[in-house]
Amino acid sequence: MSQKKPGPIRPPLTHPPSRHSTKGQKQRYTRQLDPAILAAPTVGESLARFADSLDERGLAVFIGRFAGDELVPVAAIAVATGQGAGNIRQEMNLQRKRIVIILDHYGVCGKFDDMFPADASFRLRSEVVGTIPELDEQIRDVGTPVLNVLRHLNAKTIEFDGEWVGRPTIGQAKARFDLMLKTKVEAHAVVPLAELESVGAFGDDGALTATMSRWLADSRYTVYGSDLILGDRPGVLVPAVLYIEDRPLTIAELQELVPARQSETALYQTLAGDDGTMMVGPKTWALREWGMREYHNYGQLMREVLAEHGGTMGRREFSRVCREDCGVPPTALSANLAGGWFLCEGGAGGTVTLTDNPGDYMPADDPTHAHRLFRVDGPAWAFRADAGLRGGDSVDGGAVRNDNTTLPRTVAAALRMPFGSSRMFHAAYGHQLVEWEGTALFLKKTGVILDSAALAPSEPVFLVFGDDGWFETRRIGPFDGNPLHAALTLAGQPVTDNPVLALAYLRRSIGADATPAGSDPIIDLADLAGQFAARGDKDIAAQLASWMSQ
Repeated sequence: MSQKKPGPIRPPLTHPPSRHSTKGQKQRYTRQLDPAILAAPTVGESLARFADSLDERGLAVFIGRFAGDELVPVAAIAVATGQGAGNIRQEMNLQRKRIVIILDHYGVCGKFDDMFPADASFRLRSEVVGTIPELDEQIRDVGTPVLNVLRHLNAKTIEFDGEWVGRPTIGQAKARFDLMLKTKVEAHAVVPLAELESVGAFGDDGALTATMSRWLADSRYTVYGSDLILGDRPGVLVPAVLYIEDRPLTIAELQELVPARQSETALYQTLAGDDGTMMVGPKTWALREWGMREYHNYGQLMREVLAEHGGTMGRREFSRVCREDCGVPPTALSANLAGGWFLCEGGAGGTVTLTDNPGDYMPADDPTHAHRLFRVDGPAWAFRADAGLRGGDSVDGGAVRNDNTTLPRTVAAALRMPFGSSRMFHAAYGHQLVEWEGTALFLKKTGVILDSAALAPSEPVFLVFGDDGWFETRRIGPFDGNPLHAALTLAGQPVTDNPVLALAYLRRSIGADATPAGSDPIIDLADLAGQFAARGDKDIAAQLASWMSQ
């Protein structure tokens, strides 16, 4: 529940002395209430008359311990009145008895008790005052409401906290309510709203009362149709919505139905991180307990289509079935046909056959002609990740600990990793896994890499894979304004001002033949700039051109 910021303590001892007190003579305090006090037309006026009957000490106790906005310590009242703390406590006990008689006489305590049955011990403060309007009445000459008196009189059995009133406390009221809800849960944190009827949750119109709606919201519960979900986080809401809807739902449907709005990427992460949910079709998810067949990717659907047709189909018919019957997009169809599960023969009018051993497939890409992939000291292959290690499943554009970063197929060719395989590299923080999933190659758990190397998710970095099985990251830079240095840095090579060495380093980086003896390094660098441009490394080519023009 929300916390109300305490207001300023009302100075209880600056109240004018009682009109009944006289100098040098204490007013006699009677143990019996003056009948005129109980004859007052309202409880507020009755409490005002009671205050009028008190001497200076009694008035200080009444305002400081019962009627003020905040309680004043007994010791402070004792010092201010020149009395002992024991005398102040004795006065408090006498006043408490008299105040109870006044409140009971006007029915305030009974009305309050009626609002707080044992099974519903919380109310909005506005509801309490609305039902018992006399609580809002100001006590004449004191300037505070009757509600203060009720609050301080029952401080041990009633808690006023911001907008809420709880009996005995807000915390105990919530604990009792939550325990009741937990006994009513069907599954996946779902409770039928009808179960709240026993606690007076509904008004005469059959809808939830304003108090109950506010209590559920402040408790971070979510009303969904005729059900209540015990939580408001996506990890609770998503499986609960699937349970309530009782059918598989697409990502688009979940985005529309789940009250906690999430992007498609964030929703995918929520679903993938829940052991109780699984994908059962393209962008379609279900509860695992339903026992449906799990779907992994479009490649799986394509393999199932071929298997259902004896393992071989005409390519045109296969493509039509995959697109029209299984919803496989053309891009996914082409990408998967290039993978090791499928043997395509005869061109567009030929056949597609399901292979027995996809691990025999090795990407045909030539890593020496691959954009941003270089041979470096180690010996090793270094892939320059210009966008950093942003995970494909990250929620906010940055990486999280279990993110996977997609690597180009050319890296698989460089690492000699057949389709469907995985490879473990040794790293300073332990082990680093590179693994095929479907038709994509992933660097796994990049959040660990970020932590180990103290990298920002979007910081450009070289991913370096040693030929003998080690892995490390290397920062890119710094750049000093020298174009030749920049070209070497972008290719992951040592920085040098010697054109001959620079030429050798750059040729090595793309697997070119050694520089012929006696050749002109400037001419060769110009030719090499063209090779970098042809493989897509136009940034390096531009730096070389800039250096040669100086």
